This record gives sequence, structure tokens and C-alpha cells, in this order.
Amino acid sequence: METMRAINLSKTGSAKYDTTALVTDLTLNSSQPRPVPSSSDVLVRIHAVAITPYELTWPAPALADPRIPCHDIAGIVVSASPTSSFRAGDKVFGLKDFRTQGGMAEYALADPAHLAIIPEGLDFVQAASIPRAALTAWQALRVQRGGVLKVGMSLLVTGASGAVGRMGVQIGKKIVGEKGKVVAVGGVGTEDIGADVAFNYRKTANWVGGGEEGGVG
Repeated sequence: METMRAINLSKTGSAKYDTTALVTDLTLNSSQPRPVPSSSDVLVRIHAVAITPYELTWPAPALADPRIPCHDIAGIVVSASPTSSFRAGDKVFGLKDFRTQGGMAEYALADPAHLAIIPEGLDFVQAASIPRAALTAWQALRVQRGGVLKVGMSLLVTGASGAVGRMGVQIGKKIVGEKGKVVAVGGVGTEDIGADVAFNYRKTANWVGGGEEGGVG
């Protein structure tokens, strides 16, 4: 049996979302069994992962013992099914199924439907930071309540300098197009993420009702 290095999470999850997991709940396992791909799995050599504070307190998947956290991954394909669109050597990123083991290890298995090729210009760390935030923004704008955002509409994104907010601004602008408008309110960097009008609330205290006069557009 081949082994690998992995980070194991020893904390028992609960139904409550909290951030009480400690660094001491994470341990290095130098003899974690290396995952063996099925005929449909993609085996990825992990180069970067991303984590949220809540993830460390989620209930562990039934078949995950010991548990490996971090489901936002980026890395290089080691092997894939001949019928898959991926090939060994492809640089990929994606969001693994939360019911499976995470990616804080040297290798991880992934469903090919949950992976994409990393665009040119992005490194592994940048790519790993995208999946969950982008999915959350997409679901809010185009899935929940039937997908309320349409071409030509106006969109206000608060918390625009956060991970989900940044994705919301860019996805939102793509949806509303040139006939629509995206207004972003956030902290440092809000002016640089593609909104039509941007307010840095640290600089503009009274942004409500300020129109374009107090913002960058």
C-alpha cells in the first residue's frame, strides 16, 4: 500500500457552525494511505488548498477516518480515465464533494465534473481560492429564487472586498452586461474588481444615497 503525507483533523464535528477548532486539532500523518482512483476518478497531485473557518467543525463524512479537511483544491492531474477530458499533466482546480475526503494532502481524488483547467495567468494558490467563493456567488445570483439577476438589471454588492463579494461583482457584471450596473461597497481593493461604481466604506462614510459622486466609477 502506497502512503502519503496528509493533515488529519481530530476534532469531532457538530451540527453547529462555529470556529472553535484549534491548531492542535490538526496533525501531520506521514503514513496516510494514498487514494486509489476508480475508473472514473481523477487523481490530483495537490499544490494548494483553501479552507474556511467553519469547515473544521463540520460533521465528518461517514467514510472519512481519519478525516482530511480542505475541499477547494488546485494541482496537477496524475491520472484520469481515458474517457475524461483531463490528461496527466493538466493543471486543474475545483471543489471536491463535501462527503468525501478533502485535499490537505499530497494527493486527492476528484470527480471530473468538479474540476476545471486553471486559466492562464493564475497560479495554484490563486486558483484554489476561487471555487467555493465563486459557487456561492453564482448560486446567490443565478440559482436561488430562480435566478433573480438578469441582463440590464442593477446590482448592489456589499462586502465586495471579501471572497464571495469579489466573485459576486465579477459574475454579476458578466450577467447584467453593459446595459446593467454593478455597485460595490467594501474595504480595501473594492475599486479594482470591475464594478461600475465602487465605494470604499473606509474612505466614504456616507455612501448610502451618494450616487456616483462619492464612488469610483
